[in-house]
Amino acid sequence: MLARTLKDVICRYHDLAGKQVERKAGWDTHGLPVEVEVEKALGIHGKEEIRRYGVESFTRRCVESVFKYVEEWENLTERIGYWLDLENAYVTYHEDYVESVWWSLAELYKKGLLYQSHKVVWWWPQGGTALSAGEVGLGYREVEDPSITVRFRWPDERIAGKPTSFLAWTTTPWTLPSNVALAVGADLDYVAADLGEEVVIVAAALQDAVLKGKEARIAATFQGAELAGRKYEPLFRFKAPENGRAYEVVATDFVATDTGTGIVHLAPAFGEDDFRAAREHGLGFLQLVEPDGTFSAEAGAYAGRPIKDCDKELIRDLKERGLLFSRETVKHEYPFCWRKPSDALIQYARESWFVKTTALKERMLELNATINWFPEHIRDGRFGNFLEDNVDWALSRERFWGTPLPLWINDASGAIDCVGSIAEILERNPEAFRAFEEARARDPALSPHLRVHKPWIDEVTWTKPGEPGVYRRVPEVIDCWYDSGAMPFAQRHYPFENAELFRRSFPADFICEGLDQTRGWFYTLLAISTLCFDRPAFQNVIVNGLVNDKHGKKMSKSLGNTVDPWQVIDAHGADALRWYLLAGSPPWLSKSFDQEGAGEVGRRIFGTLWPSFSFFARYAALDGWTPEAPAPPAAERCVMDRWLISRTHSLIREYREQMEAYDPMRATRALGRFITDELSNWYIRRNRARFWKSQDSADKAAAYATLWQALETAAFLLAPVAPMSADALYLALHPRADGLDSVHLGDLPRADLRLIDETVERRMAAILEVVSLGRAARKEANLKVRQPLPRLVCAGPDREALSGLQDPELAQAVKDELNVKDLVVAEQAGEYCSVTIKPNLKVLGPRLGKRLPALRQALAALDDAARARFEQSGRVALLVEGEEVSLEMGDLLVERSGRPGYAIASAGGYLAALDTTLTPELIAEGRSREFISRVQRQRKDTGLEVTTRIRLRCAGAPEIIAAVAACRERIAGEVLALSIETVAERAALSAGAVDWEIDGLPIAVEIDPLP
Repeated sequence: MLARTLKDVICRYHDLAGKQVERKAGWDTHGLPVEVEVEKALGIHGKEEIRRYGVESFTRRCVESVFKYVEEWENLTERIGYWLDLENAYVTYHEDYVESVWWSLAELYKKGLLYQSHKVVWWWPQGGTALSAGEVGLGYREVEDPSITVRFRWPDERIAGKPTSFLAWTTTPWTLPSNVALAVGADLDYVAADLGEEVVIVAAALQDAVLKGKEARIAATFQGAELAGRKYEPLFRFKAPENGRAYEVVATDFVATDTGTGIVHLAPAFGEDDFRAAREHGLGFLQLVEPDGTFSAEAGAYAGRPIKDCDKELIRDLKERGLLFSRETVKHEYPFCWRKPSDALIQYARESWFVKTTALKERMLELNATINWFPEHIRDGRFGNFLEDNVDWALSRERFWGTPLPLWINDASGAIDCVGSIAEILERNPEAFRAFEEARARDPALSPHLRVHKPWIDEVTWTKPGEPGVYRRVPEVIDCWYDSGAMPFAQRHYPFENAELFRRSFPADFICEGLDQTRGWFYTLLAISTLCFDRPAFQNVIVNGLVNDKHGKKMSKSLGNTVDPWQVIDAHGADALRWYLLAGSPPWLSKSFDQEGAGEVGRRIFGTLWPSFSFFARYAALDGWTPEAPAPPAAERCVMDRWLISRTHSLIREYREQMEAYDPMRATRALGRFITDELSNWYIRRNRARFWKSQDSADKAAAYATLWQALETAAFLLAPVAPMSADALYLALHPRADGLDSVHLGDLPRADLRLIDETVERRMAAILEVVSLGRAARKEANLKVRQPLPRLVCAGPDREALSGLQDPELAQAVKDELNVKDLVVAEQAGEYCSVTIKPNLKVLGPRLGKRLPALRQALAALDDAARARFEQSGRVALLVEGEEVSLEMGDLLVERSGRPGYAIASAGGYLAALDTTLTPELIAEGRSREFISRVQRQRKDTGLEVTTRIRLRCAGAPEIIAAVAACRERIAGEVLALSIETVAERAALSAGAVDWEIDGLPIAVEIDPLP
């Protein structure tokens, strides 16, 4: 959901911004994921069982499985508003796609970059195939393994007249029967430690860790090179290594002293370094493990048994023979099959086909440096490190459902023919596909795309004039990640068609996937495009983080903490979910998903947006206002209108900048602040009365035009983020044929820089900060919002911005909003609030020690401006005993206290201080405001129209009656009452009268609507 939402919002934005954005869907249909799914459905496991079932039948089941979840996927795609062309999707098993992949492999073969070799690969025993480094990287997890140190007897030497052994360490006891040699570091120092009854040889740097406090005397020392060539006794004698020397010490360059003993047991069949060392030193080869992960027939009592199951018995055997020196367990990261997490991988020497990616490693690093990564550190960090450690790509898979490797080998001469197209096959043998055509004649339902797949492609052979033997295809298919990485050209069937279209659209402007794809799709895209085109495949990439549960744990079916997206959508809406995923945090950070969080977004954003529109629509309908109605020019409108117009265009500018920088989080947050804080909670709140005016004034027309433009802009900016709500809002704003059929068919508005007034915005930002602090001060002092207060005193670091409060209109808006009678802008906050900044002793005590008193003095000497700068920036530099000390917010503690009679709040250097002195007149006015609020609520609850006039009669406590009488004119105007009558007794009111309490005092009111 997260990756798909990010892809959609970026593509929708660029479409609205005027670019052509192709929304072609695609289906990755090959590989282990599909085979594993089919095996589960059939209740079989492993290659032999697939062969018994029948490769042809298995292939058909794979095709069926590929589209098993299509309908569900498409339904979710439509419901979340992911705009895709599903009818013209590319499919990786289709013949055109396979042919393009073949073309690329043939190009690599021509360049000498596709080769076969006997190498140690990461092997999936249960699946019977090798995995690439990228696939291996997807399956690591922490496991516990035995950690044993083993004695390798040195029969030709008795140091100090005692039995002597080399000590070697391993976490894979099952590899010991296939041991061929021991490796030491040529330049490392080794010691012969006399333990009393025996002497053991270990690296000098590791003797304490290996011997663990045992009393030892150093009987001799060696350089690693001196030990080379020494013979030792094999641990097991099941089978002798072939084609080379065995059971001797060799000096290598890969032995380290960070763990183990400094002596490495070499089993060339199961380790890349081991295999290389064996070749370099002419060692033999011994492989006592079958491809299915069981011991071979030569392994005595272990024959036919899974290798990991035999670890305990092997360790017991070594112990009984006195060869086990020590035993522990170790926790470490180990790879498992990325599609079968219960299946551990092993390193296994196997003959495979490889892509020589190491030949272009430096070029890949150069091209990677030209890509914009979000976040940037992935480029040179996680991804760059993976490129630096690049190994040749193990391409071939000994499986069934995948793109067949397009290599045919002459069964007599061994000559290799690599084809790059269907046409090349037919040139060699016009009847090449006869077997498939006969199969399709028997079953017309057989997809024509399957002629390039197993088993039918394996029937394709040819001969060449004058050359003995028949060319037969190698049995392997390729890594399905190669299919994925070939997408940019294979989806176009390049180079066979669409060559110009491919050239125009390559490299891609933007891609997006999860962090795990740094070793998957991101790598394969770059590797193939470098190998084939010497260009990067993409220019900008967002690497999104994982989505965890609300407690930060990885979601897992086994843990029962997964979230069904349909449940969230049904409960809160797709747009709320999209907004929650986009605005919560930067896309590359892992997210803790809380379903209620999506609900809160719906209430906060859309629960504010729609009432704002409803307010506008209600009064526009009453007045018959339309967007075509004349309105004063923007420059002639009131300051509130000019501010909202300016903010609307500033928002457009900021939104575009953030989206162009591939930062949808900041763009979405900016839009959210505009909708909730600026449009609804400020502009509409402070301008309601302008829409209530009975006369059709120019000011009222200006208010309508200003609000309509802001709402329409919000609809366009919402379109990429919340497409359904955006369309609904846009169409509601254009109820007749005066607009587009959809907001998504329009053009994103551009900021009119002439309408942006930086000064007005700066002043209003300071005012909004003061208002926010004033509200906070009221809340902290537990003062009701409807209770008028004598005055607000404000101060702040930006004196010019606060000068906006000299504008009578803005000053009155602040007074009305905070319900104060007077407004004062103070020169210094210290007149009403004392601010003390102290060192955080827990942080600075260990750091500054005896200099703390001097720091306290320096802090006490800060003036208001310096304190304000610190609160704004979060940083301050002070001179402490002649040395500059840089401090941040966490280093210091800020304490504030207001002068008596004032409630204060401050932040970022701004202060709001409310005078809390209440006179009888202010108390009465507060009660009258509470009275108005209750009458308005009763009007709404009884369904009265906003224009319905009423009569009021009331009875109650003298204090409340007096307050009503004192404010009779104001109350009448607010609640549309033509008369307000007070009676002495509650009984004089009708049965429909309602009873309330204001400040704990009773009041009963009878409301009579007038015709």
